[in-house]
Amino acid sequence: MILSVTGMLAACSPAEFRMYSDLTDTNGSQGAVEDPTPTICDPFSPDNIISATSGLKGSIHYLEPGSPQYTRSTDVISKGKMIDADLFLRRIFVPTRIFSTGFATDDGKVISDSNGQVLNEWFALNLNSRLQLGRGDTDGDYQLALLSDDGSTLSLQNDLGVFEPIVQNEGLHPTQLACSSKVIRMTSETRLPMNLTYFQGPRQHISMTLLWRKIPAGATPNALADVECGKSGNDYFFNVGTQTTEATPRKPYQDLLARGWKPLSDSNFELQSGSNRCAI
Repeated sequence: MILSVTGMLAACSPAEFRMYSDLTDTNGSQGAVEDPTPTICDPFSPDNIISATSGLKGSIHYLEPGSPQYTRSTDVISKGKMIDADLFLRRIFVPTRIFSTGFATDDGKVISDSNGQVLNEWFALNLNSRLQLGRGDTDGDYQLALLSDDGSTLSLQNDLGVFEPIVQNEGLHPTQLACSSKVIRMTSETRLPMNLTYFQGPRQHISMTLLWRKIPAGATPNALADVECGKSGNDYFFNVGTQTTEATPRKPYQDLLARGWKPLSDSNFELQSGSNRCAI
């Protein structure tokens, strides 16, 4: 059984969502208090989240100069230094591109490491949300996959309330596709807690895309095998984008779409708690 969780958010204007987070007081009533934590709105998407309940919320961690260069996202998160800011992403869709400008807070401050350098390498993201069916999705079994440069791991909450890795794509590598070896059951009522960790090693290429495809009921394990699973290359799935131009898909990625794979949209992510301060 997949656990279902629903959340209720206090109604605020779009401007208030940027300034406040929702809390419950000791009397059990909802109220709003100012959240002083700096906010980083999705640096990978030109558009902000349009719903205050959607998206992913996370934190940024980095390896200080001179520290060991870990190559797993979970190690960078546990052993690195956490930035004092809340990160909100619209979705997990970052086709291979150049990433050099780093992260900026809502007041325009660019995040730097302890040496004062723009943080654009040797960092990790720790992201949380709830998976749900989105626009155009129907009930059924779904297989998940991650395209990333460098490492990433997707974990989902199981029946015991424990986050279990379902797709692991760790290590230093160019854009690489890793596919789950099992399916998850999704219905219109499913709200499945998820955690995604992502690691960026040496600059400058970056890639992070979460995909899924619907699998026919009763399909054999062979149905989960895809010819592109395990393939890699920074110019294999996409023509590399820059800071100002979008990446364009190459034939292997187009073939994935033709076989039923698709990147998850913003409607597939529901915040686990609170409100999205980047909502407009």
